[in-house]
Amino acid sequence: MDLNSKQSLAYCHLDWPKRLAIMNDLESVNSVMYQGFVGDGFTAAIGRGALAKTNELMEKHGFAPRHAVTFPLGSDQPAQHLRHDGVHAKACNWLLCTYTPISSALPITDR
Repeated sequence: MDLNSKQSLAYCHLDWPKRLAIMNDLESVNSVMYQGFVGDGFTAAIGRGALAKTNELMEKHGFAPRHAVTFPLGSDQPAQHLRHDGVHAKACNWLLCTYTPISSALPITDR
């Protein structure tokens, strides 16, 4: 997909059926909505082994990954498919990815 040709609305400006379609697609690849309404996008908890497929599906909805972070679960108890291996322990980390509209995720260039 040519990201330069794709324009999309902020997540908060989408109607409910479009937001539900995003959530359903996340769940179809074992990822889930973690936090909606993060700036003009949202944050998803990525399922184990599902980052590439999640990114592909979110691109179809007009959203690109802005940044991803892993961190220890702490007292959180997510489902096993949302747990990622750490350096010294298995299934002990979250992988969260924030998605923003493709138009806002494009690099700024001189014109």
